Amino acid sequence: MAVTFGISSLQGRSRQADLVQIVKQGKSYLNVHTVNNPGGEINGHFTLANGASSFTPPPRPPTWTDDHANSNSVARFLQQATFGPRRPISKQ
Repeated sequence: MAVTFGISSLQGRSRQADLVQIVKQGKSYLNVHTVNNPGGEINGHFTLANGASSFTPPPRPPTWTDDHANSNSVARFLQQATFGPRRPISKQ
C-alpha cells in the first residue's frame, strides 16, 4: 500500500504556530484519497476542544451480585435488554 502525505492550502505558512492558528480558526481538515475514490474516501474537520492533557479514570463500577437464580432479576434483565414488551405485529 502506497501512502503519501501532503499539506496544501497553507499559503506558504508551515511553522507550528501557523498550523495551530489554522486549527483554532476551524480552517483545517484531513481528506484521505484512495485509488477507488480519488476525490476523497473520507474526510474530517479539526476543531479546538476543551480538555486536559491528563486522564482521570472514572470510579470503579459497583461490585457484581450474582442473582441469576432470582426470577425477579431474570424478568428485570429481559425488560432492560429488550426495551420492554411489544405488541405482536399482526399479519394483515
